[in-house]
Amino acid sequence: MKVCMLLAGDEEGGLEKHVLELANALSEKVDLHLVAHAKYRDRVVPAVQFHAIDLTRSRRNPFLLFELVRTLRRIKPDLVHAHAVKATDLLAKIRHWVAARTVATLHNRRRRLGGYGQMDGVIAINHEIAQSLNPATLKIIPNGMDLPSYTPVLRPALVEEFGLDPELPIFLAMGRLVDAKGFDVLLDAWQGIDASLVILGDGERQAALQTKLEQQRMQARVILAGHRELALRYLHGSDFLVISSRNEGGPYTLVEALLIGVPVLSTRVGMCSDWLPSAYLCETNDASGLHGLVEQALNNPQQMHQEFEPIFRRAEASLTLHGMAQSALDFYRQVLARPQ
Repeated sequence: MKVCMLLAGDEEGGLEKHVLELANALSEKVDLHLVAHAKYRDRVVPAVQFHAIDLTRSRRNPFLLFELVRTLRRIKPDLVHAHAVKATDLLAKIRHWVAARTVATLHNRRRRLGGYGQMDGVIAINHEIAQSLNPATLKIIPNGMDLPSYTPVLRPALVEEFGLDPELPIFLAMGRLVDAKGFDVLLDAWQGIDASLVILGDGERQAALQTKLEQQRMQARVILAGHRELALRYLHGSDFLVISSRNEGGPYTLVEALLIGVPVLSTRVGMCSDWLPSAYLCETNDASGLHGLVEQALNNPQQMHQEFEPIFRRAEASLTLHGMAQSALDFYRQVLARPQ
């Protein structure tokens, strides 16, 4: 089977991580080609045949569409797999000029889904996203990953690095400091909480969050730690992960925490609603609800760990890179087996 994946854009986020890791994993099973920005060339294994096209140009650019058609005709794939809305729209525009079946993955909620309706198959990464798609051509495949090799940051090192109170429980939050992550809501929720919160990440809202933190006089409890390489290392020294996002597809932080064995509190976004008990979920933009989840975890930590044990085992079985790649391959075969 020859498969060509399309990645439009040149950013560094969960979408790009997902596509590159899936391409690398699938290259062990199929003849895998990837059409993407040149910056990603060194991020794929030699078995992935890389085709550099700058897909950040307008989806209406006729030169881009011509170059994409010409490249796909040269590759001659059995199936083309587009990721996210822009790549899907590009594929929808040229699908009649390419002799291949088409699949697209929706990674996040979107109001406009025109291109997805023209695909032979659609993948959603969680049930929340899937509600807006045609169930006849749909497959739900959650993001999976393999944990990289690293040295864990255990609790004593975490306490020392950030000057935390060693007697207090430690909550970790991770992500870009942007509005979508809801860290402003998390700071509001933390008022009156007798526990440490470390937020790892940087971004455009950092100054505003720091000002808010100082105004609320919570510097002794809350640390805006900035960017850290392999932030998941710090999960090992934490008691809980908290996700306050307003909008998510994954997130990968959920997968990382469940594979490492750290309980999670979250807003009802993305995969979180599929994986976490309702007792540990609250609505988005709900500082009071998030506050209540944190207090509940502090009051019953042993019960929470017990309730998460089967979730950890389920994650080990299905949230791995191998499991994700195999599910994608099985879906490709289903799509190719359907009559034209």
